[in-house]
Amino acid sequence: MRSLKKDDFKKLAKNQSDDESSRETGGDLDYIYKGIFDASFDEAAEKLNPGEISGKIKTRFGFHVIQLIEKKPPKMASFDEMKPGIQKHLFLEEAKKQVAIYIEKLKQTASIETFF
Repeated sequence: MRSLKKDDFKKLAKNQSDDESSRETGGDLDYIYKGIFDASFDEAAEKLNPGEISGKIKTRFGFHVIQLIEKKPPKMASFDEMKPGIQKHLFLEEAKKQVAIYIEKLKQTASIETFF
């Protein structure tokens, strides 16, 4: 696992990433918590030392390369610290449900032709 300057990794992520949101931030995911991503992602991050870059990591979303900048010791977060993330998660889950309901309504009223 090789090291790379943080700015160099940022440039690579901006130029090479297929993921729009992480491309915009130069691959910076901020601090991540174990269990948020696929287990293979967590396992790779756990093995890294600050400044190191992982090998290719395969998840259900595709392939990833990560650079660990800093590790923080685990701590119990307060509700106030977690509240914005919880709100965002709940909002996105509800939005997904509402979009699915809307699509089903459209399907019921739409005239759909299938061509083979």
